[in-house]
Formats: sequence, C-alpha cells, structure tokens
Amino acid sequence: MAKSSVSDAEKLYADAVGAKQAMFTTCGSSISIHSAMLTITAPGSRVLVDRNVHKSVVASLILAGAEPVWLRFCWDQGARSPTRRSRTWSPTRWGGTRTSPRSS
Repeated sequence: MAKSSVSDAEKLYADAVGAKQAMFTTCGSSISIHSAMLTITAPGSRVLVDRNVHKSVVASLILAGAEPVWLRFCWDQGARSPTRRSRTWSPTRWGGTRTSPRSS
C-alpha cells in the first residue's frame, strides 16, 4: 500500500510539473544530491562547482568519474560578503588528489 502511494504521488507530481518522472527521497540531502548528480553527470564530464558546495556533491562527482572545476570568488570592494562576477572568476582544476579543494 505505502509503495503504491509513493509511486502514485510521484506520477501525480511529475504530471503537475510537466516532467517525465519524479522521485521523492526521505533520507536527507546527501542521498538526494547523489541521485541527482549521478543522473546528470558522466565519466569525464566537467562540472562547475562552487567552493562552499555540500560535501556530498564532491563524493557524487568522484563516484561518477566527473571532474570538478572549482570556482574562485572575489571580494567586492565595500561589500561584506563575497560576490560572484563573471569577469573575475577563474576555474581551478582539481586533479583528484587527496588535498582539500578549499586549501587552494
């Protein structure tokens, strides 16, 4: 009964938003992120990743065999928080070593 209700709800939601399929998760953010990242990435693909990304995104990229391209932020003069500007970011490649992406 419960499995039927969940699959029925997923179908209803997919229809409501015009998607081919919807998937509900109840295990928290990590499993949801793993599911999404493993669905949309392929081995060798390059993915732009922010420095403050959830750690499960990094784990998902490693599992998928994808290559993260780390974005650097810049401080806007007079601002109290980092801002992203298209003309100032530069990708930094992470070569799959065990060093933290936050250390560079």
